[in-house]
Amino acid sequence: MFPSGDVNNCFSHLCTPARTIRRNGSYRAMNLLFIGDVVGKAGRAAVNALVPELRRKYNAQFVIINGENSAAGNGLSDSCVRE
Repeated sequence: MFPSGDVNNCFSHLCTPARTIRRNGSYRAMNLLFIGDVVGKAGRAAVNALVPELRRKYNAQFVIINGENSAAGNGLSDSCVRE
């Protein structure tokens, strides 16, 4: 899938540490993982293979995936959403 086959090498340049926000004397931070345009079967396979490891590595509490083209570039289908 990727030349190196290693998630760390593929995405490490895109990720930055979460910023901590101070409110009312307490600190809160949330790590978000955002995945851009997932297109077709190959994109869905990459998401299924890589997101669990990326969530663990970056301690992501919330994942946002732009999947509007996941049905071969033609929107979303029920089966793609379930996958």
